[in-house]
Amino acid sequence: MPGKKKSKRKKSLRVEPPPNILPYDPHSIFDKVGIDTITIYISENRLILDPEKYKPYKVWDKEFNRTERLRKTVEGVHVLRREYGNGKCVFYFTFSISAMKNTLNVFPYYNPNYRLIIKRLMEILSAVGIRLHQSEDEDIFKIARIDLFKNIRISDSFHKYGSVLSYLKAPYLKFRQFQSAPYFINSENKIYFYGKNEEIYQKQAIKMPDQILRCEMRLIGEDKIYDTLGIVRFVDLSVVRLSDFFDERISKLTKQIGEFSYKIRSKNFESELKRYYSTVAKARNPKK
Repeated sequence: MPGKKKSKRKKSLRVEPPPNILPYDPHSIFDKVGIDTITIYISENRLILDPEKYKPYKVWDKEFNRTERLRKTVEGVHVLRREYGNGKCVFYFTFSISAMKNTLNVFPYYNPNYRLIIKRLMEILSAVGIRLHQSEDEDIFKIARIDLFKNIRISDSFHKYGSVLSYLKAPYLKFRQFQSAPYFINSENKIYFYGKNEEIYQKQAIKMPDQILRCEMRLIGEDKIYDTLGIVRFVDLSVVRLSDFFDERISKLTKQIGEFSYKIRSKNFESELKRYYSTVAKARNPKK
């Protein structure tokens, strides 16, 4: 009886770890400034489109513009193509920098490698037939929108702080509601607050161990971004001190809002909000 042939065990391939394009400290969720959503754009003539893979789904035709997008996001990347009345065609890619490393969009990633982010983005887009010309590199991508954020630890849910933050809205902040999470939006600076816990639970059914008050700032438009950050290219974000810029803008907003005599005593955001609220409440109702 012939002996059984020994099956050769397949050698396991060594999987290379992904490049560390988004370094972060998992213990530093709070009090650091990070980039959340960003939109970058590039002229279509700098791209190569594979008609077998690139299949736009929805198209809007207007008098001078034609816009099309893909049916679904590509690994979290929204793809939009816009054809302008002057014949110029531009591709816009919107994605979350933090979600590119961690699907839980909470961690602030500081000092990322922006060139490697572009390379990773193009790897993702190659699946839908979008590639860069060989003669092009990461320098040609420009910023159309950028959202900066800071997480602040609070002891209670965001809804309990609504009455406190509501004092900050008149006449500078307007109240908005999105999927049961309240937003306080300043149309000029695009600064708003919301409960990150509620958003994460609604989208991913995950309960966070800490209560997170999210403060975000949105800049839209190449001119606006250049006027405020001094750059237009995506890779040039590496030379911008985003933390200093963010904190300066927040302090300017709070100075505009403070129409009463109030001195900050500490850097604890939660205690200052409570003290601020009690000060205003007593001023409006002295008998209390």
